[in-house]
Amino acid sequence: MGATFFFAFASLFLVAISWLWAMQRTRWWRRPRRALFAANPRRARALARLYARGSSPERRVALALVEANALLWEGELARALALLDARVDLQRPPTLASTIVRLQCLVFDERYDEVRALLAAHEGALRGSGSAAVAAVAAFLRFHEGDLAGARAALEALSVPAHHPIGRAAHLCLAAIAHREGHRGEARRHLTSVIHQGGAVFVVAWAQAEWQTICPEATPPSSRLSNAGRRGWPHVRALLGLPSHLWMGINVLFFRTAGLQSRNFSGDDVAVLVLFDLLVGAGARFVDYSPDAYFDKESLLAAVAPILFFLLTAHAAKRRGVGRDVALRLLGGFYAALPLVLLAAFFTRRTGGRFDLLVYAWLVAVVVRLVASVVPRVGIPRILGCALLFIATWVTPMHLAGRATVFLAMSESYEDFDASERAHDALVFAEASKVHAAEALLEPERPGVADLYFVGAAGWAKQDVFVNEVRSAQKVLDDRFDTKGRSIVLANEPSPSPPLPLAASLTLRHAIEAVGKRMNREEDVLFLFLTSHGSGSGLAIRPPLGSAFREETLAPESLRGMLDASGAKWRVIVIAGCESGVFIGPLRDEFTLVTTAASSERVSYGCAMGNPYTDFGQAIFGEQLRHERSFPTAFTNAVRIIGKREEAASLRASQPQVFEGAAIGAKLRELEARLATHSGE
Repeated sequence: MGATFFFAFASLFLVAISWLWAMQRTRWWRRPRRALFAANPRRARALARLYARGSSPERRVALALVEANALLWEGELARALALLDARVDLQRPPTLASTIVRLQCLVFDERYDEVRALLAAHEGALRGSGSAAVAAVAAFLRFHEGDLAGARAALEALSVPAHHPIGRAAHLCLAAIAHREGHRGEARRHLTSVIHQGGAVFVVAWAQAEWQTICPEATPPSSRLSNAGRRGWPHVRALLGLPSHLWMGINVLFFRTAGLQSRNFSGDDVAVLVLFDLLVGAGARFVDYSPDAYFDKESLLAAVAPILFFLLTAHAAKRRGVGRDVALRLLGGFYAALPLVLLAAFFTRRTGGRFDLLVYAWLVAVVVRLVASVVPRVGIPRILGCALLFIATWVTPMHLAGRATVFLAMSESYEDFDASERAHDALVFAEASKVHAAEALLEPERPGVADLYFVGAAGWAKQDVFVNEVRSAQKVLDDRFDTKGRSIVLANEPSPSPPLPLAASLTLRHAIEAVGKRMNREEDVLFLFLTSHGSGSGLAIRPPLGSAFREETLAPESLRGMLDASGAKWRVIVIAGCESGVFIGPLRDEFTLVTTAASSERVSYGCAMGNPYTDFGQAIFGEQLRHERSFPTAFTNAVRIIGKREEAASLRASQPQVFEGAAIGAKLRELEARLATHSGE
């Protein structure tokens, strides 16, 4: 089993690697943009020029726009504007993307009058674009005009990663705002974020110069490429960064959150941490494993699912105006610190849960510290609100899930249950053997002969009238309609050891499909007879007590599905039961003749214990079909006779129904003629 698991895992791993490689190869044209977002504009320009060779005119324009964007973030603002004029906007009207790049060039070049004119000229399109760059340009303009509060609110609401060039420019502007407002510590934090990301974008050099102005006595932070700027696949990078994140989580547990200010989490980093926490939470539960234990999958799911609920707290923080970077930093800090908390909570439960409250109080304090450190300008009311939300959406579900038992010791009741299941399986196999034996006796169709195949089912085991009726119907059809060797009967009867296969949806489907395989579907006719108690939902199926099957209701749509799956084209269907008229609509088509014992709202009569037939069955099988070979004529006469008898007995009319499809009449006359010739009539 271990070798099988290893090879399966290795195969899945190779498939995943191949898929990632193929995705990387097929998305080559995204590499210039990816290099730009990784703070390497020079590489982005080189790739854009390389891929422009031999590309279509539309792709060359798009790559020229990437090149202009790269020049912008290198600080070559005049060259970027010239490139937009010469290669992007020369032969066609300016696009929204080129307008956004032009706006950024103008605002960083401090040409604010041109920025206002361009914003006014394209106000509708820019406002509807939802671009973070447009929002940032508007915020920079507010900063220049002295609206510090408005600029701060707009920049903090940006949903753009910190490693993105726009994100870095936003942090640089926020540092300038904090410096003007006298918040020196906040200004240092924003500048640290920009410088620590590193890269070859001009805002890093601006941030270093601003650092010398604001904090001349302090050593500038070291500059490095962010996770987004390293080469390789982001999922692999996130996995390799897991040990570093976990070490930072240990510091967070002891309220040392200074490292979070310069750490930026990507969505992949958070996803890897969440998966690791789920594995820790699930793995801790396997301590209770024993070979005789019963594994409860639902309990395991309930135990680990609350781990994900902290996403609600982060989402609520983001909805309150916190930026995407802050939300990711909040998630990363929490999930990095969580593994040790999960292990501590598990061991406290092993000792009787006496220290559960202490562990959860400690975690609430950690979250409060985390929010106060990560979320800018957070006040006491918001911190208390986050704590209450965390207690309601994480601590409480996690405490309740701690009571779940994943491995249950096998007791005698489970052994009895297992024995009962084995006995039930044996009964199912026994019934399957009966059905297959009956199907094996069916004779194949005769080429050139319109054969009639009969399938009958008695659904109600508590009264023998139904099994009596279906047996009598089979005999009539065998004797007068040449179905001997081509008929199969299923019956639920009061006998403790019934000789016939039991009637259930499963066995009926098998029987109909077996007949469909034997018959010539274009030439032969299927005669289906079902009898039981009925209702507006369908026909009742009640097997005898102790049998392999459960009580159920055969719905009209289910029966139509069985018939269609069998492939039988020509169908004659007789359904005896109260309210059996509900079957008419779903079963009707041009190749079908169907009759029912009652309308969809009326009851039928004659189902007393000991009767050979119900009243409906007596009129059709006990009388009409004993001398009449035309099914439409027999059914029509039976409906008329039943109406007269019910009227004479002062019974409410059952209103039997008959539907004859447009095409089946000719087929039945062909069958009638063959039967008459066969019998010598």
